[in-house]
Amino acid sequence: RAQVRARQPRAARLSPVVAGVGLAVLLTGGPGAAVAAGGFEWLPWAQDPDAAYVFTLPSGRECEMRVVVEQTEDAGDWDTFVANVGHLAVEDAAVERWVEQIRSDPQAIVPVLDATGQWQDAGPGAEPSDDDVYATAHKAAMGEAVRQRAEEAGVVWGFGGDEQLQCEAVAP
Repeated sequence: RAQVRARQPRAARLSPVVAGVGLAVLLTGGPGAAVAAGGFEWLPWAQDPDAAYVFTLPSGRECEMRVVVEQTEDAGDWDTFVANVGHLAVEDAAVERWVEQIRSDPQAIVPVLDATGQWQDAGPGAEPSDDDVYATAHKAAMGEAVRQRAEEAGVVWGFGGDEQLQCEAVAP
């Protein structure tokens, strides 16, 4: 895996906090059959993720996030952390809390989903849709859950990772 990833450009580098609403981007578990069978073209490293998380947006579009974590420092109980991350479930209440926070923050930076289901930076004057806000909230809730598991396992400063999110395409 390390050799393949060294040759591949990274889609996104995770950091503990993303500008705007402090969104840490990471993971949860349990890929759903509908999205998993949907024909998404995953980056090479995302074809064998440590975790996958499937969710449905307000419009009914299904999305899947795949994540690979990597140990950056020998700290804490890495094996327990990875096992716990692979079985995370995002609570609806956490998603709704993040939706409220995002909507109430005039400085929030919310990427938008294009018609093909890929993330794009919101351009000047772009108004995020409910789908965009909820997708961002799901990512934030996952990040929050992962950070909690990292703290519990003592690896909070000893990991990094990559994520890829894809959603169903919409008809023009």
